[in-house]
Amino acid sequence: HIGPHMSVAPGFENLQRLRVFSPAPHVLHVKLNRPDKLNAMDILCWQEVKSCFDIIRSHAEARAVLLSGAGRLFCAGWDLQ
Repeated sequence: HIGPHMSVAPGFENLQRLRVFSPAPHVLHVKLNRPDKLNAMDILCWQEVKSCFDIIRSHAEARAVLLSGAGRLFCAGWDLQ
């Protein structure tokens, strides 16, 4: 569970559609952050997912990644609007 006290992991501050936290050593939590749209993926979200995982790949200390969605639904699919 991501509480309000947990800050965004360094290097991931500029993301608009994702939030990345480090809840424990060697663990990153990537959260889709469009709960008002049921985390539906738009072009920007897809671009940020690619960029985010490119950054994660370069972090030798990251051993596990948890992917989740904010709100009541993980992801509604493609945002057609």
